Amino acid sequence: MISMGNNERSNLGAAKNANLSGWLGSDPPFISWRNQGRRRVFSGFPIWPSLIVAALLGCLSVSPVQAAAGTNIYQTGFEVAQGFNTNTYYLIGQGGWTGDGTGGNGIENERFTGKGQQAYIGYYPPESTNTDYFSAYYPINLTTIPASPPIRFSVRMKILGSNNGYDDSFRWMAHNSKGDWLFLIEFDNYDNRVWTRSGTNDWLDADLTFNNGVEYELVVRMDYAKNRWSASLGDRLIASDQPIASSTKLADLGDMAAVWYFDDPVHPGDNWMLFDDYQVAFGEVPPVVTNQPRSQAVLAGSNVTFEASAYSALPFTFQWQFNGATMAAATNSVLALTNVQSAQEGQYAVIMAHSAASVTSQVARLTVVGASGVIYQTGFEIAQGFNTNDYNLIGQGGWKGDGTGGNGILTESFAGKGQQAFIGLNAPWSKNEDHLYAYYPINLSPVPTHPIVRFSVLMEIIDSSNDYYDYFQWAAYNTNGDRLFLIEFDNSDNSIWTLSKTNWVDTGFTYTNEVPYELVVRMDFGQNLWNATLGGFLLATNQTIAAPGQLADLGDITAYWIIDDSVNPGDNWMLFDDYRVAFELPSMTLTIQPQSLPGPINPGSFALTVAGPAGQVVEILNSSNLTTWNALGTFTNASGSYQYIDKSPNPKQGFYRTRWVR
Repeated sequence: MISMGNNERSNLGAAKNANLSGWLGSDPPFISWRNQGRRRVFSGFPIWPSLIVAALLGCLSVSPVQAAAGTNIYQTGFEVAQGFNTNTYYLIGQGGWTGDGTGGNGIENERFTGKGQQAYIGYYPPESTNTDYFSAYYPINLTTIPASPPIRFSVRMKILGSNNGYDDSFRWMAHNSKGDWLFLIEFDNYDNRVWTRSGTNDWLDADLTFNNGVEYELVVRMDYAKNRWSASLGDRLIASDQPIASSTKLADLGDMAAVWYFDDPVHPGDNWMLFDDYQVAFGEVPPVVTNQPRSQAVLAGSNVTFEASAYSALPFTFQWQFNGATMAAATNSVLALTNVQSAQEGQYAVIMAHSAASVTSQVARLTVVGASGVIYQTGFEIAQGFNTNDYNLIGQGGWKGDGTGGNGILTESFAGKGQQAFIGLNAPWSKNEDHLYAYYPINLSPVPTHPIVRFSVLMEIIDSSNDYYDYFQWAAYNTNGDRLFLIEFDNSDNSIWTLSKTNWVDTGFTYTNEVPYELVVRMDFGQNLWNATLGGFLLATNQTIAAPGQLADLGDITAYWIIDDSVNPGDNWMLFDDYRVAFELPSMTLTIQPQSLPGPINPGSFALTVAGPAGQVVEILNSSNLTTWNALGTFTNASGSYQYIDKSPNPKQGFYRTRWVR
């Protein structure tokens, strides 16, 4: 079995890859440092003579740039038309790029899907073990900085981890035209933490981590008039109002350098950093979204709150949208909706804008659960936002995930079922990746009064042909990311295991490859218990959903591919279809008989008795043709049995039915 302990989604595979490397050899002669754990704290930093010479030479080819908002100072996507070619081994020497040190650098193709060519540093070791860094940069040499607008640096980046047990750091650094560094952002591949340093202060922990194999947009805003810089990674703030230069440092811009810093110069890691869409320009940075609105699923009649927040150096406003249309009087960070109905189901987003730029939050979907009880369901069809022309499942139809490798949409792999989703088959892009997962954000919080949720999916596991066998899992998480249950299908021996909290349980069942099964999981949040069946056979019964103090709501139900040997992934894969999450509606019985009632009620009125679990809110409807139904009234079945009398004048023969409301 996989040793998972009390892991959560972000920690999968961490125990298996805990290969720690120490510092070997002597200290670099020009840097004095001490270890704080593994954090290097520098009391000095080199001024690189080779950078200064290259910068001075580079200024001959740089034309003056007018300081108008939106004006590019330098921009490249590392394409052939811009002077870059994958046939040439190095990035350095192409398109005006230069650098310092030796080691892996070059141009790759389609490492960012649909983005053409990209640059990279890392992977291949330096020619000498006496160096501890490698850098690549374009000499900008903007020696006259106007008071406004600020300078905006942005780059698309991705870090891929090591396979050799040694983990390094990757940095983005700004230098002035004399070679003094102005700011530094470091991505430590040992623990995936992000650090910053300004020219005038010590290291600062950005209090966030990055994921290997995941694309991010790094944006840095440099306000020379105020001698301040800030930075964001995706929708997360890295740094705010840090100084650019000290009184002894020239405040201009020489270059923005990509740096590979070796943790152990004798044993560099084979990790590397990809980057693309490199741009330095005049112009304000849009507000940085620091809290995204969250998708929610609620019962009809509930109250809903969407919330967003952002950071900006300039004052900014909020404007909410519903299905792309502006909402009147919705101009606060919080959007409150009361008594929501099916007409309000859809997509909500907020635009945050200041005088120079704007940003739109991610879309949050509101699902209003009505009489059917369905929270979310999909068959992965075109009409539901899925297409086999797009390689990935992740990113289509609102699905999210993490990791690279096989995932996507197939057709007729389940005969007669149209399109299906899959994970597995194609190896990850980096051999240190040990998982891929995909999920739809349900975010049912809080769970309503009748808290039984039923998850079902049609699934099939296809065996490996390369003699390496992995694991496939279904796992549920609450909105905090804590695991609620896990069911694992071990493709090495076809055994099935379950996990509640920290205890693995062998179900005693095996599955057969290339055979479709329906998996059904029933989560009773009222009793804090879950059970599961596969093809009608009981896999788990009365297992705990949430530990004491843990939030018992439903964030998502995730499909996992756990790679047993990250160097040699299997080409096994899991198909799935008819993915459905719904409330298990309470059962009710309806008895109808005509009664002769005294008083103002007409003789022959119909008395209806409804029996079911106490606390239900029930609606009664009638029809004369089984096509058009009229609502007679809504009531709360407080005691478990309720009598409703149809007081309609001159009641006629007809039909009645009940509908569970909540």
